[in-house]
Amino acid sequence: QSKARIGNAYKSYLRRKNDWEKADFINRMGQSQTVFEAPRARASFRSAEASLVSAKEQYQTALDRFKISIGMPVDVLLDVVSQEDDIEAGALDRLLTAADEATAIDVALHHRLDLLTAADQVDDSRREVLVAKNGLLPSLQVTAGMYLDSDPERSNSTTYNLERATYQAGLALEMDDRKAERTAYRQALITLRRAERAYGETVDGVRADVREALRDIDKQENLRAIQALNVQENEVRYEAASAQYDLGRSTNQDVVDADTDLLAARNELARAVADYRNSILRFRLATGTLRVTDDGTWDDLAAYLPAASTTVPPAP
Repeated sequence: QSKARIGNAYKSYLRRKNDWEKADFINRMGQSQTVFEAPRARASFRSAEASLVSAKEQYQTALDRFKISIGMPVDVLLDVVSQEDDIEAGALDRLLTAADEATAIDVALHHRLDLLTAADQVDDSRREVLVAKNGLLPSLQVTAGMYLDSDPERSNSTTYNLERATYQAGLALEMDDRKAERTAYRQALITLRRAERAYGETVDGVRADVREALRDIDKQENLRAIQALNVQENEVRYEAASAQYDLGRSTNQDVVDADTDLLAARNELARAVADYRNSILRFRLATGTLRVTDDGTWDDLAAYLPAASTTVPPAP
């Protein structure tokens, strides 16, 4: 978007430079309708020149911030492809595989990592409940022993007199109140219920995220189409204003106004294109499918569709 603004500002700079040269020539020929024609065109050109410088500075600042965010030294060169020539960015449209809302939600419920983490926490809590429940069982200890007499006159004798053996066995059953164990069991149950509620809330949140992402895509797509039409209309308006000025039927104020509106429309279109592509990425993030392959290309959303079932996975 920032680089597109530079291109738009440069085109406006060239147009206003041409308008200034034209107005200056007409003024020197003594054919200006008013004395303000040439000064107005010159001021408009200077404004376009300042806008171009500002657009370049904003682009460099945004580029440096981006390098810092990805851990790249700011002095390393990084080429940014323009929106019109960016084939990879254009491929973002293809990332949005035609899928209805129910299918998109189903995919998200099977691939969102935060939901899988919440499911694992439910599993862990259930295991803790089983362990705590086992601690409520009474403690039973079994003991057994046998004593043998050996020959006292022989050292290290291995000859035993089994007739004089003594046997002993016992059982010890503890039947205390298990207060600590019962407290641990109740706490484990509370933790399990909390984990189950968190899982349910995460499921609802995933559904809401997907619906919001789909609505945002529709909105941004409509805004992009509207801004594209706005650019076309302002281009026609600028050409008409220029033609009227060349024929001496209007002042260059109409040309300046038309060019100002055209520049604003093109900048709005660049922002709309960027917002639309970002909405697609947010949709992939909401469905848990914003991933790349080993060769660095976008992972196709269609690859996730067969793996998803038609039912909402229950809490584990």
